[in-house]
Amino acid sequence: MCVVAVATAALVPGVVEAKAKKKTFSSGTVNRAIPQPMGILQPMLQTNFRVKPRGKIKDLNVAVRISAPDARDLTLAVVTPSLTLIRLKEHGFLNEPAGPDFGSGPPTCSGTPTVFDTQAPTPILQGAPPFLGSYAPDGSLKGANRGRVDGKWALWVLDEFAGTIGGPSSGATVLNCWKVTVRYKPLRRK
Repeated sequence: MCVVAVATAALVPGVVEAKAKKKTFSSGTVNRAIPQPMGILQPMLQTNFRVKPRGKIKDLNVAVRISAPDARDLTLAVVTPSLTLIRLKEHGFLNEPAGPDFGSGPPTCSGTPTVFDTQAPTPILQGAPPFLGSYAPDGSLKGANRGRVDGKWALWVLDEFAGTIGGPSSGATVLNCWKVTVRYKPLRRK
């Protein structure tokens, strides 16, 4: 009996796997208002960016910088190039304390973001705004593993409540910037 080990990339003619890399890809400063719900309509903000390096995801973290009067209002999800949708945060109606923002500092990519990391010990719904540091998302980012790095990445942001959970709004909710940090196995042509 003969046992043969075959590398995954060897199954694709002309493609070779390289040593794993880690890289951050960014939307750049977005500064787009997140629409408020209008009656039964709940418009969503979707922003995209494209990633060119080819490879298979080994680990994924997502970072967001959002200016919001009440961070509990928002539901966030990321969609990978392999069309895997991962819920980062569900609105937190019972989440206390109330507070503004995801991240701190300038409302740009140079601000300090909130990081969603499946390995983080604190779930996002147990955190407190402005959610400084790393938090475990509601859905597991491991669902992206072995998916593609290259292609279109999307962030979906939905404001679940007109005004805020606590009452009238004291300002606009704005997506400032978002990023994905991917550890991946590059694929390259022979």
